[in-house]
Amino acid sequence: MTVDASRADGRGDGAFVHLLLGGALSLGILVPLGPNPASFTELVWALHQDGRRVDQAQVLLESEEAQHFWRREVVDDALPQLQAHTGPLDIGWEVLPAPSGFAERLWDHLRALQRDHEEVVVALSAGRWRGSTAHTAAVFQLLARPQDALVDVRVDRVAEGGSGFFFPQQRKQELVGVAAMAGRGFLARDVQIHLEPQRTPRLRVLLPTPPERFEQALTMVERALAPAVLQLDPPRVNGVPLKLSPSARALLAVLVRNGPTSAWDTDTLKPLLKGRRLTGVLGRLARGHDLDLDELQRLSQNWSRMRARIRKQVHAQGLPEVAIPQQRRVGDASVWRLDDKLVIRDGDG
Repeated sequence: MTVDASRADGRGDGAFVHLLLGGALSLGILVPLGPNPASFTELVWALHQDGRRVDQAQVLLESEEAQHFWRREVVDDALPQLQAHTGPLDIGWEVLPAPSGFAERLWDHLRALQRDHEEVVVALSAGRWRGSTAHTAAVFQLLARPQDALVDVRVDRVAEGGSGFFFPQQRKQELVGVAAMAGRGFLARDVQIHLEPQRTPRLRVLLPTPPERFEQALTMVERALAPAVLQLDPPRVNGVPLKLSPSARALLAVLVRNGPTSAWDTDTLKPLLKGRRLTGVLGRLARGHDLDLDELQRLSQNWSRMRARIRKQVHAQGLPEVAIPQQRRVGDASVWRLDDKLVIRDGDG
């Protein structure tokens, strides 16, 4: 997606910021609306001016009040005028009083549009319930493909706030500003429409197969982004059982309670136990916990292998890739944060 500088077209249609979304690819738009429905017609007109035909539009109305103005001002008035320029539009709309299920229906509609169209433009619009903007952005971040766009539909200030402006070539040209420029007269054909692309994180990579529900997606992403927590007694990562031998658990517990940073950077635990102390400590561990001394010695001399086993098991559970190059204490003495991707906790504390 690229954005060109606005230009005057020389025909009195106003100047537009051009949103170039890929030429002939099929295009769907998703537009949540509050009581002011003008952003829908403004968006369709701006895309039309950029040579883009909207193949399908889905409108999600946040209240019965929003539906009243949508029907009166767009469906019965502005829309027929708009289609005289753009051609017929395939439009569906649904009333869903916010905030009940608003995000879930946004999720459903965006997934459906993505199944049917190569590109989707999602519009931000401010209704009476400001949460609609937050939910729209959140749903977009979780589902957006590289070619999809999230845009803010803007017009000149004089045309904001229910002024009667819907698109520059509408039948009623002489309008009067409200809101910030109340009482100021203007012509619809002089109004500029700006589509401002919004840059947001795109998290679809964390959802190899997007789930059916928005809440499920939130849980999956939160799990993927959070550090994995390895608890040693019993051994598990983020509540998922982990296979660690008793010797490995005992050795990890020693590291958590006593280990300096360098212990995680080497293939041997000698920096931890100052060389000569290593054999004595391992012997006491073996005797005190009925462990295999030979296994303890092998693990202590090849720490990187045990580290790799932990990483492999954690990754197999669909949890974050574990890196263990550094550690720092977090809160009490039984908890260490290893890099930003793994926390080791000794027991359930």
